[in-house]
Amino acid sequence: MPQINIKKDFIKKTVDFCDQHVSSPQQRLAIGVTALLTQPLIDYFNKNVDEKTRDISVQKTIAKTIVGMTTGYFIRDWCIKLSNAKIFKPDIKDIPADKLKNYHNAMGTFLATIIMLGTNFLIDAPLTALLTNGIAKPYDAIKKHFSKQKQPQKSVIEEVK
Repeated sequence: MPQINIKKDFIKKTVDFCDQHVSSPQQRLAIGVTALLTQPLIDYFNKNVDEKTRDISVQKTIAKTIVGMTTGYFIRDWCIKLSNAKIFKPDIKDIPADKLKNYHNAMGTFLATIIMLGTNFLIDAPLTALLTNGIAKPYDAIKKHFSKQKQPQKSVIEEVK
């Protein structure tokens, strides 16, 4: 495996910490939360499409991110546990104890990738459609609420006329 030399001590310590303490399911949650905080905003402020398309895009993005993050987390977690099964266990005497944890994470992530090829169509797509429809009413109510606050206030003189 190629060695990467990182010169900045802080970056190296951060990468080493994540390597030792952040599992594949936790990485999926971190990526999902980041996507949930950023991607809907990108879609919302995309002025290259009309307002209705933009609204549907935001709703679908929120739904896809929540469903993908949730199923990805649970499937990866389950597959890492599955990697402890006898059929996936390597000859342990050949692997140092500190590397065995990395083996289970890697094998679990590999199994999850294979399994998620199927679950994307069987679980993610139908749940995304259901959640997108469920998000529509609250999204419209929130948008309506905030658009009322942005309307310019009439001056008192105009209201009297």
